[in-house]
Amino acid sequence: MVTGPVPYPAANSPQASATGAPLLLVRTLLGLEPYGDDLVVEPVLPECFGRVELLDIPGRWGRVDAMGSLDHRTEQTAGR
Repeated sequence: MVTGPVPYPAANSPQASATGAPLLLVRTLLGLEPYGDDLVVEPVLPECFGRVELLDIPGRWGRVDAMGSLDHRTEQTAGR
């Protein structure tokens, strides 16, 4: 009988949390947020970024493209 948590050292390693960092960065830059059956895109790009695109995002909204650039900081999505 186990009386406490079972040690799982790999889950606490720095590499485990760092794996999702690039995906979180892209989500933050493009301002991706699911609301119901829609994917809202509100890009916020720093001056050092020219254009960021994430294409063919699957979800309950179907498949959409999310794009952000310094020229067009408003929402840009195209459903497929």
